[in-house]
Amino acid sequence: MGLKVRAEKVHEDYLETLAKSTKFRIGFLLGGLIYDGKYNSVVVHMAPLEIDDEDETCETIFNVSPEEIVLRAINLVRMLPGGLTVLGLFLVNANDVFSKDDEKKKLREIVGRIQEEFRQNQHLKALQGDGKDFLILTYASGNDSNCQEIHTGNKVDFEFSTQKLQWRKVEMIFEIDEELSLKNDEDSCNVAANLRKILENVAKKIEEAKEISAGAAINPEETIDDIIDKKSDPQALKDPLNLLFRSEGNIDENVSEIQGEMVHLTGVINSRVFTPSGTKLTEVMKNMKTDLIRSLEARLQLYCDSLTDENVTKESWIDLQGDTPRRVYFTVQPTGVQFSDYLFSDENDDTVRENVAKMLDINLEPTDIFLLAEQPPDDETEDIGNDSAHNNPDEAQKTPRNPSKILANVISIIMAVIAIIIGLIVLQQTGGGSEDSGEVDQ
Repeated sequence: MGLKVRAEKVHEDYLETLAKSTKFRIGFLLGGLIYDGKYNSVVVHMAPLEIDDEDETCETIFNVSPEEIVLRAINLVRMLPGGLTVLGLFLVNANDVFSKDDEKKKLREIVGRIQEEFRQNQHLKALQGDGKDFLILTYASGNDSNCQEIHTGNKVDFEFSTQKLQWRKVEMIFEIDEELSLKNDEDSCNVAANLRKILENVAKKIEEAKEISAGAAINPEETIDDIIDKKSDPQALKDPLNLLFRSEGNIDENVSEIQGEMVHLTGVINSRVFTPSGTKLTEVMKNMKTDLIRSLEARLQLYCDSLTDENVTKESWIDLQGDTPRRVYFTVQPTGVQFSDYLFSDENDDTVRENVAKMLDINLEPTDIFLLAEQPPDDETEDIGNDSAHNNPDEAQKTPRNPSKILANVISIIMAVIAIIIGLIVLQQTGGGSEDSGEVDQ
C-alpha cells in the first residue's frame, strides 16, 4: 500500500495562487509523521523559494540553483520543532516533470544533495528513515496534483483536507548548573571547534536520557491524549513527563564565570514540540530530544557564522556578559503549530517578521509572535532592541561580536539541557488556537 499524505485545503488554495502567475515555482513541503491510521505524513506548511517577479529566465528546474535549494532546506529545518522536517519539494507549472527523464534526473540530483547535507549534519535530525520517501508534488492550475516518491517513483495519495487536525503542544523548561573544561592551543582557543565538540557530547546525553511519565517508565502504548485524560491524577499533574539527565552541582541562577580553564555555567532553555492527537508518548519524547538537539545546533551555527575570528585568547574569556541569542516562536496558520527563530540582543520582532516573510512567505500578525519564551532576566520589554537591521538567514552574519560573550553564552545554552526539567505544559489545539487555551496546569 502506497503512502498517503495529508495537507490543508488552504495549501491547495496557495498552490493555485502561485499557479495563476503562469511562472515556474519551487518550494518545500514542511511536515512530519502522523499516527491516525489514515495518513502516513502531514504537511504543515508550504514554503516557496522566492523568485524575482522580473526574472524571466527561471522556467524549469534547470534554472534553479541547487546550492540555494540545499541551503534553504537546512535553514528551514532549523526553524522547525522536533518531529517536523522537509518532507519533499513542490513544483508549480513544471509541465509534467515526471515524464521528462532529464528533469527527473535533475530533481533526483538536487534531492540527493539535500539529503547528503542532512546526513553530514546529524544534529539537524532532518532525515527520516532511509530517505526513500522524499516527496515531489507537482501542481498546475486546472489539473490534478501529482505526487511521487522521487527515489522509487511510487505514486503517493496526496489529499487536501477540509477537516482540521487536532494538535497537541508539549513544552519543557530546563535548568542547569554545570562546570565545563575548555580545550585550548597554547594561549588561544578555537570557539567553533570547542562548541561543536560540546554539542556532540550534549547530544549524546540527550539521546541517552531516560523517558519518564508520572514518575515511572513510559508505557509504550500510552499516547499524548492519555496525559490530558489524567488531569484528575495529582501525580500526573505534578510530573506528567520527564527526561532524566545526568547532572551535578547546585543550581545558582544567572551565573557564568571562568575558573582557570573551566567555565561555570547556569541557565534555562525552552523547548516546544507539536504533535498530532494520538501520537505515542515514546514518539513525543523522541521529538522533544530532536527539538533540543536541533535548537542547540541552530544557535551554535548562528554564533559561529557571526564570528569575525574563531580564535580567541584565554584573556578574552574572563568577562562573560551575555548577548545570547534567544529562541522565539511564531504561529503558522491554520494549524496553530509554532516554528522558531533566534534573536540577538540588538534584534526585535521586526527581524522575525522579515525572516519569516523571506523564508516561509508568511506575513505575521503581532499576535502570532511569542518573544518571551526565553526572555533575558534583566529585560522586561517585549521587543529586545530598537536596531532596525535584520540578519539574512541564508548568509553568514557579518556583524562583529565579542568572542568572549559568544563562547561563554553559547556554551551556557548548549549545556542548559543536561540538568533538571522544571516544567511541562500540554496544550490541546484544534488549529490556530490561542497561547493560553486548553493547558494542563502543574
